[in-house]
Amino acid sequence: MEPIKEYEIGEGIFHYCIEKDKISIINFEGTTNQLTIPERIEEFEVTGISKKAYYGNRFLQYLILPETIAVIGDWAFAGCQALQKVVLPKKEITLGKQLFWKSYHLQEIAFQGCSPQLAKLMAASVTMLDAEYLLHPEQAGSDIWYRNFDNRMLTVLREPEENALKNLVYCAEEDMCGKQDACIRRQEYEKARLALHRITYDEGLSLEIGEYLSNYICQRTKGCEEESSWEVVKEELQEQKAYCEKLFAIGALHEENFNAALEDLGENHIELKAYLLSRWMEKKREKSVWNDLELG
Repeated sequence: MEPIKEYEIGEGIFHYCIEKDKISIINFEGTTNQLTIPERIEEFEVTGISKKAYYGNRFLQYLILPETIAVIGDWAFAGCQALQKVVLPKKEITLGKQLFWKSYHLQEIAFQGCSPQLAKLMAASVTMLDAEYLLHPEQAGSDIWYRNFDNRMLTVLREPEENALKNLVYCAEEDMCGKQDACIRRQEYEKARLALHRITYDEGLSLEIGEYLSNYICQRTKGCEEESSWEVVKEELQEQKAYCEKLFAIGALHEENFNAALEDLGENHIELKAYLLSRWMEKKREKSVWNDLELG
């Protein structure tokens, strides 16, 4: 085994090894929230990120990988609870399994020339779809990539919620029914979150699938038997305004359920309540102007 060396920068210390004149990063020691991995250490190119290199890092929010990277090992960025954005080189990279496992707050996986919407969808491919086969920057953004994304999304949305129970571990017999119900509700929530995310970041989305998602969300809004899409809007703080705009746009918030939605927010979501009221009044004024123009 090659000896492990250290390379110190202002933000911390890289631990690495050299093999065949190529460098692999073993791990990083430091508390910085933004990190750019260098292209070279000493005179050698940094071409690899080793298995579990950043596993469980509690600080890292923004990570940029160099153009020289060719291999990323299993679980390299797994369990990074603060991680929000990763920038990859736009090239073929050998990727290990479950790179971002349990990195729940990952919002963007970007690369050079990547649109903001595509970066959101790239992240969703691993955080929402469990589809690591989509995590290839050299293919992302092509027609076939969007088609593969949406095919996987439809498979997830159409899967019966009861299928989630197969992974449920029961602690005690008396808890069984409660755990089953909670598991199904969580599955409903995650599916509605996926549908809202895709229709909000609709780059490459076909009209047919867009209509399917609109119906899916509208059938699960406030006032429906299942209100999972409305619950997503209440809880997903980072995407809240974007999701609200989409609910208005597709008719999931309307005259019949708007007051009930506001009442449901109560005193726990004051900012969201104010935003919805403001947007509702704007839309009513716009509608009034158009009516006046038509009458005139």
